[in-house]
Amino acid sequence: MVLIAASLIGGRLSDRTGRRKIFVLAAAIVYGLAMFAVAISSNFNGFLVGMAISGLGFGVYMAVDLALVADVLPDTDDTAKDLGVLNIAGALPSSIAPAIAPASWPSVAAATACCTRSPGSAPSSGRSPSCP
Repeated sequence: MVLIAASLIGGRLSDRTGRRKIFVLAAAIVYGLAMFAVAISSNFNGFLVGMAISGLGFGVYMAVDLALVADVLPDTDDTAKDLGVLNIAGALPSSIAPAIAPASWPSVAAATACCTRSPGSAPSSGRSPSCP
């Protein structure tokens, strides 16, 4: 809820003032402080407050950052196409990662087994001879 409201309000304020960088900087600072609050929270309520504040920062950042990207594109006729490519670039990795992950898991497990030693073994040069 906070993210949506912050996105709408921050985007409108940025459009009215015509300024982008100050909103992006302020949103990044708010988000960073919110993540620090989440990291040091000692209870669930503190975590929720930190996440609400992070929604404020991230909502403003997403709205204004997208407007900033649209402002710096060289050709206004291709803005929609360019923003579509940006969206695909952001969404495609998280879409195909679940399909690729099972195929890569055996090699990750083998490399981990190869490069680690059991706690009771004698120290050597720090690496297993078969590990690259």
